[in-house]
Amino acid sequence: MLAGSTAKVRSIQFLDGKKSIARVSRGTAGIYGTTWRRGGAAKGRHTLRAIVTDAKGRKAEAQRVVRVWT
Repeated sequence: MLAGSTAKVRSIQFLDGKKSIARVSRGTAGIYGTTWRRGGAAKGRHTLRAIVTDAKGRKAEAQRVVRVWT
């Protein structure tokens, strides 16, 4: 997932559906990421979302559907 802005990125919120995974406010070379510890996640389909907020308060969202097998 990619996002861009003319203003500095303030934070990125990572979610599994509506459940928060992490909020990241620092990246390396403009790359932000986190680890999804899916140990408690139910088997089946999950929608992972990333919501980026820039310094001007503007937001953009991207999502990806994944399937948990075990």
